[in-house]
Amino acid sequence: MKIDIPHVVRDLSLSEYAPEMNGAVLKVWVNPTRDCMARFDPALSDDAKLSAWYSELLSQSADTETHLSADELLQVYEADPALWSFIAARAWQLIGEHRAALEKKQVTPSATA
Repeated sequence: MKIDIPHVVRDLSLSEYAPEMNGAVLKVWVNPTRDCMARFDPALSDDAKLSAWYSELLSQSADTETHLSADELLQVYEADPALWSFIAARAWQLIGEHRAALEKKQVTPSATA
């Protein structure tokens, strides 16, 4: 049997950063593959690679209007470093929330089984 694993995305509302950004919503891929996650640490030492990595997380939604390219993310970093930090932190938080929710749903084998 083939299991089709969708890219699960969650909303990241930029109004959480600033109310003036009301209506601007990014979509974060919250179940990235092991391969994707393995590319994170090596990307930390290179702004272009890091932006490309986050771009991949923010470009999985069917709604292409919410996608951000690596160049657009670098522009965000140059224009508003605090917004960049907010996007990165919230992306990780959403991934963590997704994983924690899955852990709560997992069934543990009973000791008497």
